[in-house]
Amino acid sequence: MGVDMVLRLRSYVGETDLAAMQDLMRATPKVFEAYPTVADLPELLDPAASDTGENTVLWEDARGQLRGFAIVSTYDNLHFHFRRGSLTAGVEREMVTWAVERVRLRAMGKSGYESLTLDASARDGDTAKVAFLLRHGFVPSGEQTLYVARSLHEPLPDLELPAGFLIRPLESMDEVPMYVAAHRAAYGTENMTVECRLTIMRVPRYHPELERRLSTSRSDTRLDRRGVHTLRN
Repeated sequence: MGVDMVLRLRSYVGETDLAAMQDLMRATPKVFEAYPTVADLPELLDPAASDTGENTVLWEDARGQLRGFAIVSTYDNLHFHFRRGSLTAGVEREMVTWAVERVRLRAMGKSGYESLTLDASARDGDTAKVAFLLRHGFVPSGEQTLYVARSLHEPLPDLELPAGFLIRPLESMDEVPMYVAAHRAAYGTENMTVECRLTIMRVPRYHPELERRLSTSRSDTRLDRRGVHTLRN
């Protein structure tokens, strides 16, 4: 009997599932996966920011052991992670069918509904995932993400800021709306919200001391809202 014939599909129900999903990712790391990481899952599954129970499903075997999971994010991106040998042809079809239906149900009645798509990403070298996506009707969009890194073995150079500006941490929760406004102005979208920002700040491994904002040295919200520069480890 194939593994896919004994797997049970169910919805995400809470923090116990979150812990099991993180354990699965730690036990079966993927060489090519860059997002989401174990640390990203609490943000993705924060019930205050999304309909987590409806947009996340898990596959378990007959013993109740987690074999894999899938998430359709707020931005209609499909993320998934499975134990080796568990993502069979039957589970593949079940997952993609579920994900497409989630996007349709969530978007029904919204402006531009007809043009919405289920999206996914893969690294160039992840030939297995690229083949999976092509096999299930995904087509290349032409968009690419460039990952860059800087070694921390050498100290970062000192920054020379214009007079009247400084880099500082967020001083209080009262500044979150100001941060969100600056983020929207800098990137030209409304994707960042107060709820989204608070979700990021609530994750267990969030370290406020590692995040800095470029700001004016005086309480001038007009200047503060011109832009934001964030440095994150």
